[in-house]
Amino acid sequence: MAARDLSQCLLWFNPEGLVVDANPNAQALFQRDLRAMQALNHATLVGEDHPESRHYQAHWGRIRDGLIRNEERSFRDAQGNEIWTSVSYAAIRNGSGRTRRILAIVIDLSPWSWRPKD
Repeated sequence: MAARDLSQCLLWFNPEGLVVDANPNAQALFQRDLRAMQALNHATLVGEDHPESRHYQAHWGRIRDGLIRNEERSFRDAQGNEIWTSVSYAAIRNGSGRTRRILAIVIDLSPWSWRPKD
């Protein structure tokens, strides 16, 4: 974990999608300190306009349950700029099989994105 912490952007979510921890690399990528990161949730970070929608709730449920392990998607930094990423998720479960944390390893793909620059 120490090696990953030094080289990767790591976000930790609780089962409800709230950020519980973000390593310094993630804080730099999202241009927010730890306290500001902990005030956010997954929906806010990905710019979801309707976090209560059935579509988003089902999507987060699949992440939480370990059914979505990787996706390419955009996140938003503190200024609202899009960061195109590859994200690997790992649902960490307790002894009874319930998800207690979700680790997201975020790789910034923006420099190689096919999307035209604004």
